[in-house]
Amino acid sequence: MLARAMPPDRNPRNQRETLLPFVGKKVNLATTDFHHVVGRFVELRPDGKLRLKVGTDEVMIPRLGVASIQEAEPAVAEYVK
Repeated sequence: MLARAMPPDRNPRNQRETLLPFVGKKVNLATTDFHHVVGRFVELRPDGKLRLKVGTDEVMIPRLGVASIQEAEPAVAEYVK
C-alpha cells in the first residue's frame, strides 16, 4: 500500500479532498516536521486541524503539517513518534 503524499500546491480544497477518504479509518501519518503517528483519524475540523485518537489520547495536527497519509493495517500498534 503506497502512502498518499499531500498535494504540493497546498490548496486547502485539494488537501481536504485528499484527507476526507481516511476519516474513521486507522491511518499511518507523517508530518512535515518529521513526526510519525499511527491512530484512528476521527475528524477534519473546520479550523483545519486533524483530530486523531492514539490509544486513549487525542492528537491534533494542523492540516498544513501533514506530509503523507495512508491507511494502516489493523494489527499495527498506535503510537506517536
